[in-house]
Amino acid sequence: MVNVDKRTHLFVSMTPHGYGHVAMTAPVIAELRRRRPDLRLTVQTTLPEDWLRSRIDPPFTLCSDTPDFGARMVDALQVDMARTLADYTALHGDLAAEVSRQAERLRGLQPDLVLSNISYVALAAAAEAGIPGIGLSCFTWADILAGCGGGPGPVDDLVAQMNACYGRATLLLRATPGMAMGGLAGVREIGPMAVRTAKRRDHLIERLPVGQGGRIGLVGFGGVSLPLPLADWARLDGWHWLVAEPGLDRADMTLWSDTGLSFSQLLASVDVVVTKPGYGTFTECAVNGTPVLYLGRPGWPETPYLTDWLQRHARALEVDVETLCSSRLGEQLQKLFMLPAKPLPEPTGVFDAAEAICAILDSQQGNARCS
Repeated sequence: MVNVDKRTHLFVSMTPHGYGHVAMTAPVIAELRRRRPDLRLTVQTTLPEDWLRSRIDPPFTLCSDTPDFGARMVDALQVDMARTLADYTALHGDLAAEVSRQAERLRGLQPDLVLSNISYVALAAAAEAGIPGIGLSCFTWADILAGCGGGPGPVDDLVAQMNACYGRATLLLRATPGMAMGGLAGVREIGPMAVRTAKRRDHLIERLPVGQGGRIGLVGFGGVSLPLPLADWARLDGWHWLVAEPGLDRADMTLWSDTGLSFSQLLASVDVVVTKPGYGTFTECAVNGTPVLYLGRPGWPETPYLTDWLQRHARALEVDVETLCSSRLGEQLQKLFMLPAKPLPEPTGVFDAAEAICAILDSQQGNARCS
């Protein structure tokens, strides 16, 4: 089949493990569209299309068939290792056949480039189809699997096969803060991936039962549920909380989806974000100057990389669930706000990634359109 559509076609594969991989990639897509307004986009993920459209402007073609899943979770903090290993073992039972199936799809779609955050199957398939493939993330799933269940045996075999697939990428972009990406060759470090968002504080004050001197907190865990006892959350004078869970009979809590603002707008406008260690929320809080209270996530291999970076670039404290449900929450908030403000880090990663992608597109297409 001959492709008669002369527009640049980008195939973007994003792991449906929470919302972070889309949140990281969406600003890069927006920057590429600014540079190439005629960009044609195919998105591969199993995340809900309506949520995708809140982050990625149409038009795009959605491909909901992907072997990529990341890690199976018990909740937002705990990995279900037994299920994760079982599913990866099943996938790797005939990994070559799955790579070939995905490569055949790419041959039919004929994209100019595959951008993966961060499916190793998509990158291996791009190589098999003869299409440039760029990995973009702060870790690889080989990093995560090795960190969660390392040691000799089946995990090592799976990690080696994953790294072999990642090693077929044209380029791997490691966003700051990032893990080692298994010591793979062809890794290029780029800046933090985040967007600096205009504050909409006045909008919130109009919508919420708080005065000009009131405080607003945002509770969010990146698209993976966590059974927090919100009904027992500490009641603090002057505080109002934006939450994701409906059905709470509390005058000091409002669904953040009822505010009419996006999560990024809320994050930039509130006094504090309560969350877990996660790349997108941590970097967006830092570049927007929003203080953070975060729950510990000791079983997640990325945690020390994220928390060390956040502590250096933002006002941030670790808390536990018991603190959130006691008067100690007020004490921790006071302690948090007494920390010295840090210079805002520059979110250069979006520009860095777009530059790298454009360089490969321009080299492939023999022009300099992408600027």
